[in-house]
Amino acid sequence: MTPLQKWHIVSLDKKRVEEIQKKYNFSLNFSKVLVEMGIETEGEIKKLLSPGIDYLHPASLLPDIETGFERIRKAIKDGERILIWGDEDTDGITATVFLFELLRNLNARVFYHIPSRRDEGIGLNIPGIKKAHKMGCTLIITVDCSSSDWDKIMVAKKTGIDVVVTDHHEVLMEGKKDFPLINPKRNDSSYPYRNIAGVTVAFKLGWFITKELLALNNKEWESVVKDWYPLIFLGTYADRVPLKDENWILSNLGYKSLRKTERMGIRILTEMLCKETNCDEEMIQRMISVLSTAKTKGWGENVGFRILTEKNEDYLNKTISQLIQQSEEWHSIANENFRRIFTSIDENTKERIIFVYEPNVPFDYLGFCASRLKERFNRPVIITGDKDNYTIGEARAPQGFNIHKILSKQSHLFLSFGGHKPACGFKMKRENLDTLRKLLIQDFPEMSDEDEKSREMRIVDILPLEKLTKKVKDEITLLSPFGSGNSPPLFLAQNVSLFKGVYTYVNPETGESKRIEMKSDYQTWVGLDGKPVTLDIVYFINSAGVPTIADTRPSLFNEPM
Repeated sequence: MTPLQKWHIVSLDKKRVEEIQKKYNFSLNFSKVLVEMGIETEGEIKKLLSPGIDYLHPASLLPDIETGFERIRKAIKDGERILIWGDEDTDGITATVFLFELLRNLNARVFYHIPSRRDEGIGLNIPGIKKAHKMGCTLIITVDCSSSDWDKIMVAKKTGIDVVVTDHHEVLMEGKKDFPLINPKRNDSSYPYRNIAGVTVAFKLGWFITKELLALNNKEWESVVKDWYPLIFLGTYADRVPLKDENWILSNLGYKSLRKTERMGIRILTEMLCKETNCDEEMIQRMISVLSTAKTKGWGENVGFRILTEKNEDYLNKTISQLIQQSEEWHSIANENFRRIFTSIDENTKERIIFVYEPNVPFDYLGFCASRLKERFNRPVIITGDKDNYTIGEARAPQGFNIHKILSKQSHLFLSFGGHKPACGFKMKRENLDTLRKLLIQDFPEMSDEDEKSREMRIVDILPLEKLTKKVKDEITLLSPFGSGNSPPLFLAQNVSLFKGVYTYVNPETGESKRIEMKSDYQTWVGLDGKPVTLDIVYFINSAGVPTIADTRPSLFNEPM
């Protein structure tokens, strides 16, 4: 069994908390949150209260962006055919839509292709390059892919097609090249924050192009870019990059724009899933799951792209309803496959890395299962399965662990390999699988007793539910959206009688009965007499402003540290 997480009430600088509370008229609870999160300076608090593009890093700091711009400017000026080459995930689709629309608005002759992962794989491929050549394209701009496709780029150049790469994946190849590679993760990159999504790299390129061609200042650019914010948010959130630095700024702007956007597909999707309320983290993930179900049907025909650009309301209502149903069916099958894999693993295993070969699980579900296992065991996970005559692998790791670096040491065993520090994938010959497993196990000693201890839950304050005011909830949601790298602050409520997610109490001043409905996946705790057990609960305020249970313990046995 996985050990319970320790509850730890953090100790904070009382004087600093009081200074922030007094200066900014924040609640005491929120002032404690800011000190715990390290948001204390005037500049940091100003950015929190009024996020905007003035706080983003200059696009000019991205490597090769000037060279890439010059080639794109020439293509626009000369009326060349430009092909945006994307990727079939939410990050790749949103990046494709953004750059396609921006270049079209600049009167470029622009087309797009999002290759089917199932049929074409990820990144550039030779048949697609030949198709682009046949179409008369002389420039391909990749988004969210192709940092390591140097051989295919050379093929494109031989056919008369130049390539500008925009990407954010780890760069496996270094050395002399003769094409622009706009990627903040290059070894020679001086970009201040490297962990941005592919859609943000595309956004920065678009910003640079527009600034150079139209001489727009930041205020003018912000007035133009507003309807692209939801795209950038969805692509960023889907790729699970840390919601810090400029990722948080762009995500905050996009999250707040979901219901206000003129982009009909996003608005309808939001209304169908979130109904009349603001979208919380669970609903955002469902939106991304729906977009992930929208696959490529042919050349220049991706359903996700169309949803994000279409203005026909009847088409959108029908298509999005179908995709929601398909997404639910996909997740039902995915969860069945996860349970099959999970039951095959010893819960008390002390191996530092979990390595599974499961030929009966379709490769489409490997990434999902790897992510779930990583969350369950809080350690690196590699799940492999079969596709055609090869083995496909998906690797996931907890925050701060570089599984990409570990696997790159064995790249000689792979036919293809790529990804990020916490998540990557590979393709290999089946006969090399046992060799890979043995090499990885050798690199990872067994778990020690210290490693086996779960991470503690850092609780900012004891805050009874009846004292949770609208002011506090509104302040907490200033930090939204919550997600990877930006967890919501935790609070503790003690001696709570909770039944089916509802806490009922009596206001001591008025005698009025009040109720607080909480979002919870936890079943009601009941005693032998069938009555609810008094609980201590750790909870947070989600992005939609709803109190949500993170953990529960019977009050009788609990003693937070």
